[in-house]
Amino acid sequence: MNILVTEPGGFSPHARQLLEKAGHRVTFFAGTLPPSRVELEGVDGLIVRLGVHWTASLLERCSALRFIATPTTGLTHVDVGAADQRGIEVLSLGGLPGLERITSTPEHALGLLLALARKTVPACRSVEEGCWERYAFTGTMLSGKDIGIIGLGRTGRQFARMVSAMDMVVHYFDPYVEEQAYDRLSSLEAVAACCDVISVHAVLTDETRGLLGAALFEACRPGALLVNTARGELLDEEALLDALQSGRLGGAALDVVCAEPVTGQRWDSPLRTYCQKHRNLIVTPHIAGATVESIPKAEALLAEAIVGRFGQS
Repeated sequence: MNILVTEPGGFSPHARQLLEKAGHRVTFFAGTLPPSRVELEGVDGLIVRLGVHWTASLLERCSALRFIATPTTGLTHVDVGAADQRGIEVLSLGGLPGLERITSTPEHALGLLLALARKTVPACRSVEEGCWERYAFTGTMLSGKDIGIIGLGRTGRQFARMVSAMDMVVHYFDPYVEEQAYDRLSSLEAVAACCDVISVHAVLTDETRGLLGAALFEACRPGALLVNTARGELLDEEALLDALQSGRLGGAALDVVCAEPVTGQRWDSPLRTYCQKHRNLIVTPHIAGATVESIPKAEALLAEAIVGRFGQS
């Protein structure tokens, strides 16, 4: 098969070797996105990252395409329904064996939590401005605090182990998982009522879209911290800003937002405006899973999945 890597920068040589050893022809898009410039004639499969939203209109150009593969677990950048209608199979990292060895996302969640608790970002900005105000940035010790994890899948479990090692008391909400090692709560309201920190690791589905909204934030302990490294659409962003402004939430750290721009586009959002004027919101540009170790490992896992699904060419 002819496989086109649409965003080839730094693509794993090992992943390419796995595909070519199986007899597949791997080519790399050498132009500049937008995707309308990508030549899809004669292409059997695409390997895509997050820099392009593969919409229904774009997929109309993919008449001969057999699959789209992405080294991510989430699929908000691919219109899966439109792909299915055109007979295009969508492959992702979700559920692949070996994925549990990649810990970049929960590590970033932990880093964001520490930055929130210790007010690292505003303290750094203050020093950059020439100030030295030690007691203006008195933080919070996390040891002994109650933390509620929303979604105890792969990243949720990895994160739970990390914060357990810090002597945080772990609670979780997940209707589909029962884990004896941690305290399982029956509702989001129960998480809000008993936890100093909430960390979101749920999968985005029709059921979970907008899962965390005004009712949850109103039920939170005053000053609670929120971390989201899952998907932006799990949160009601307007309700989040209201909770931050009112002080109901002490702080939030997000690696994902609703309607994320594609790579290189300007991001304009009420969240950005709030960040510029307040110290209790941190936003990073969906970098949790992007490390020099995790990217090639993920691409190699994806290549193995492609070979396993489509075999030798």
